[in-house]
Amino acid sequence: MERVEKIAIKKSNKDNEEAVKENVVEGNKCISCAGITGVQIPTIPVTVDAYVIKEIYDNSGRFSDILNHCFSEYGKCVLPLSFTRIPHQVVSIEGYRFFEFEGVKYVYPEQINPAVISEWEAKISDCITQGNAFHVELTHSSDLFGKGKQEFLITPLEWSTLAAEFSKYNANVIKAGDTNCLHLTVEGLCLGEK
Repeated sequence: MERVEKIAIKKSNKDNEEAVKENVVEGNKCISCAGITGVQIPTIPVTVDAYVIKEIYDNSGRFSDILNHCFSEYGKCVLPLSFTRIPHQVVSIEGYRFFEFEGVKYVYPEQINPAVISEWEAKISDCITQGNAFHVELTHSSDLFGKGKQEFLITPLEWSTLAAEFSKYNANVIKAGDTNCLHLTVEGLCLGEK
């Protein structure tokens, strides 16, 4: 395999090094990330500060299309952003929201799923009308997403909606210190109605 010279970059700039690695080089033929096939022309070695894009806004809808496909394919309500292959610099995608949990950036649809809310309302009300407290773990480790990633039962917008709806019954979302899992708890009628 013939080696192709790249622009000399500062060793500390990993973003630029990773961008260079995204090109697939076979012999002297190159297929770029943009899908352009051809012969890569050697560049003159220079030392420059790499240009760093800090924020990306999805004005074209390209990332929305990628997320629509990912959510459809995996049938999950929340995905780690890294799992979608969308750059971490993306800060805005139409129809989606971001949140960070345990140092991992996640993405989820901006719209609440009414069927999910109805199902959870029924579960919670059935439990507390029988005089019991309601408790469910909202997260669990997932092999699907890789080490350190969590799988969520519902979106942050949905658990926030449920906590607000059942606030009269002391509904809370709690991060357990020992497991770093999120829990939805509703103490119910045991406290008496306020």
